[in-house]
Amino acid sequence: PASPRHTAEDEAARLQAHRALNISELVPRIGRMTFAEAPRFVRHIAWLRECGIADTGCGAVLLQALTRRLAELFSNVALRSLLVAGDTLAQVEGGPLGGEPCAPLRKALEARLAYLLYHPAGAGASEGAASASASGVSIEDLRKHHACAADLARRGLVGPDAPAAAAAHVKQWIDRASLADLEAHAPAIGALAAAAPGISAGASARLKRALPAPARRLVAAEHFERLARTLLELEAQGLQLLDIDPALPEALLRQLAAGLEAWPPTALRSLLKEVDRCPDARRGRAIAGAVIASAPAAAEPADETGVSGFLRLCRRAPGLAAVARRGLTARVARAIGEVARSVRAASEVARAQADFAEWTELANRASAAGVLAFGAAERDAVIDAVTRCTERCMASAELLPCAKELQDMEWAALCLIGG
Repeated sequence: PASPRHTAEDEAARLQAHRALNISELVPRIGRMTFAEAPRFVRHIAWLRECGIADTGCGAVLLQALTRRLAELFSNVALRSLLVAGDTLAQVEGGPLGGEPCAPLRKALEARLAYLLYHPAGAGASEGAASASASGVSIEDLRKHHACAADLARRGLVGPDAPAAAAAHVKQWIDRASLADLEAHAPAIGALAAAAPGISAGASARLKRALPAPARRLVAAEHFERLARTLLELEAQGLQLLDIDPALPEALLRQLAAGLEAWPPTALRSLLKEVDRCPDARRGRAIAGAVIASAPAAAEPADETGVSGFLRLCRRAPGLAAVARRGLTARVARAIGEVARSVRAASEVARAQADFAEWTELANRASAAGVLAFGAAERDAVIDAVTRCTERCMASAELLPCAKELQDMEWAALCLIGG
């Protein structure tokens, strides 16, 4: 029989040969490891080291192979799987490395984050799958990227520069976006503004750029309406833009005051759009106007579907509503006076009637919406103009046959300014 000494030596040699065989088989298998298999391999290598099956030398070989393969997988992982990659990195550092940071994997994770900022779908399929081509970086891509980078930075797996870089790209996207895009993606912008400093300021700067000084360029009423809707949608997502930047409401006031003096009546009418919720349309507009005129600035109706952004903005900003009220009142009074003074011949009566009807209909809408109120000066100007028009008619043989039409205009004007 074999001596005990020889038996122990044989057993040690057999165990050493078994270890070498396991290591030689495991290293190439790690090289074929998929991203989904990574957590299991990390646990297995940590177990081999804890149990003493892999000594210092073998453990270093396994760890090197594992690190190299994980870095390859991290370089191709999709954005949606980056948090899982972070979990795997934390598992490596807390297991086989015993709490030591793994610089190669951290570098690979940060490099992948930086790459996906410019190519969010360029490698959208993880684990080496073919990816679809990307047409550009959307704000939703950036929102997801920032959320991922912020989470990884909070856990200390990447540096603070990663979420800061994502926030910088968000600001750049906002600066280049159209008003329509800002309105459509307001929820994503709101989520980013709550998570990253400077996003609200960037949105405010973008809106101010859409409101140049009136002396340089007067925007169209349609543009102002789009901007009002965009601003309100962003504020509904938590960006209190009118409160944080005094220059923004000032720019709005300047453009509105200039626009109310120049925009045609058809454009002005589009700013007064409301949904008639009652069988009697006029009663419906009157109810909406009473709400705007009497509600506190912060109050919002239960349903504003179909109400123009201009009217909703007037409810949000009392200063803007005051400018609108003064501007529209002065514009309507001046227009009615111009119509009345323009009647010099019978051939001009039909055109004057059409123009008068257009302005009175606009005035009724504005009055019902709470953004028009005649004062003493405007009433005197309108009364003087329509009275003189009737007097010219009575003194003119050519205009006398049109006396009824002109008297009807005078009566309608008196009813209008009388409330």
